[in-house]
Amino acid sequence: MSSTWSPRPAVRPGRRPAETPARCSTVRPGTRTSGEWPNSRPISPRQNRTARLSGSAPSSRSGTSWSANWPRPTASVAGHGRPGTRPNGPARPSRCASRPRSRRSARSTPGWPATSSWPSRPDGSASIARRNPRPGTASDQVWHRHIRPGAFLVDAAHRAPRSTRENIMSTMLDQVEETPTPSAAEEVSGGLFLQTLATAELLNVYLGVELGFYRSLSNDGPATAAVLAERSGAEVRYTQEWLAQQAVAGLLSVSDEAVFSLRDGVHETLVDETSPFYAGGMAYIAPAMGRALPALVAAFRTGDGVPLTAYGADAVTAQAALNRPAYENSLIDEWLPQVPDIQARLADGTRPAHVADLGAGVGWASIRLSEAFPHISVDGYDLDEESIARGRRYVAERGVGGRVDLEVADITQPLPRDGYDVAFFFECLHDLPHPVAALEAARRALAPGGSVIVMEENVAENFTAPGDEVERFMAAAGTLWCVPQGRAEDGSEVVGPLDIRPATMRRLSETAGFTRIEILPIEHPFWRFYRLQR
Repeated sequence: MSSTWSPRPAVRPGRRPAETPARCSTVRPGTRTSGEWPNSRPISPRQNRTARLSGSAPSSRSGTSWSANWPRPTASVAGHGRPGTRPNGPARPSRCASRPRSRRSARSTPGWPATSSWPSRPDGSASIARRNPRPGTASDQVWHRHIRPGAFLVDAAHRAPRSTRENIMSTMLDQVEETPTPSAAEEVSGGLFLQTLATAELLNVYLGVELGFYRSLSNDGPATAAVLAERSGAEVRYTQEWLAQQAVAGLLSVSDEAVFSLRDGVHETLVDETSPFYAGGMAYIAPAMGRALPALVAAFRTGDGVPLTAYGADAVTAQAALNRPAYENSLIDEWLPQVPDIQARLADGTRPAHVADLGAGVGWASIRLSEAFPHISVDGYDLDEESIARGRRYVAERGVGGRVDLEVADITQPLPRDGYDVAFFFECLHDLPHPVAALEAARRALAPGGSVIVMEENVAENFTAPGDEVERFMAAAGTLWCVPQGRAEDGSEVVGPLDIRPATMRRLSETAGFTRIEILPIEHPFWRFYRLQR
């Protein structure tokens, strides 16, 4: 991502901009330098504005009206398509010094003109704008936003006496320097554009997963739009548009015969749901949040919660798919070995362990535990009926129906059964309206010597702003997903993903009656693991 971004208006084929950007920083022999320009006659306001914006000296035919005390710019060369935002940096080498200047392509877009290192502002930046802004363009907006406050002084400056002119120009410079730095706004604008692009592309991924396009291309092989539409039961024109978008986005490759195929890595990330790299669940987050947005807007005004049902079936799909790869690949082989006594208890066939999966969702963790330790029994509890209904189907499909029982239950209330050797909270405690009550219910349901394992967000130990990508994801999820759902009950004490830090976990655990709280040595970029004992 570039440090600055701005739209660049296109040039019609065969035409140049009104004033061609400088292509080199060299000076021809016999040409006057910036300190040798004479005060021969006043120049027009347009010429003065152009010189002020670009920092380039006007041609010798028109002369200039630089004041003797006015700081003269130092010529530099801006890269094609972006403003020079390094006032103290060296000028880029002249392209003219290495090879002849080539003819401009008819498809090229105009670069930024030669820029100037004007007197630095307090933050060290320079005021730079596009020369000859056209009305209504982005460049014109830059002109109005950053230069207009002092523009009325330009006409008066070249007509006034020298001493008066110096005062006027100084006043104009002060007004210009008080305006915001263009590069900061450009960076924010560019960042928002990239986020919009990412959202739009993610929604196209949603279509590919939901309609089975990726799976068909993986299982049945490359296809044209007509063939893929027939395989998937989709309409040809829409399929053709989606295929083109995916090729542009880099997820598909296309042959000269318009046959599309998956690029390397797409099968693992968007088809194989048990792959550790599977990310198809992410595509369901945006549609689910979009469906709940009207309720979220209302909740922000009233303080009410937004139940999971307001997010639709895609919310259940997203939650089930996001963590499943970790349960399938890491729970048994990586996480449990870091707690040897619990692993040994689960592996003890002489005394089959009794396990609780609290906030089980669709039950992928329960299923995986039962498959790894066939002699144990697992009770999975969740308040969402849709999640439990799907989970029961998955339990039957995986053949663990006699060992895994999924039940609709409020885990903040006393549990239906007790005597559990291990109780797990897999990334759900921060969502609950009453986390202390849930921990207390789990503690009361433990067998003697039993433990509670909590998997929670691996956020920083202290609030950090701006944060890294993990912090940003947790903060966004808290606003749009976790906290609204946790506030769906009266008297909610929901913590949210951004605040479930080690100190918070210790406070919640001690309030619930646990006396031993341990952070387990399990390394993961998104999750931190705790062991709680009575």
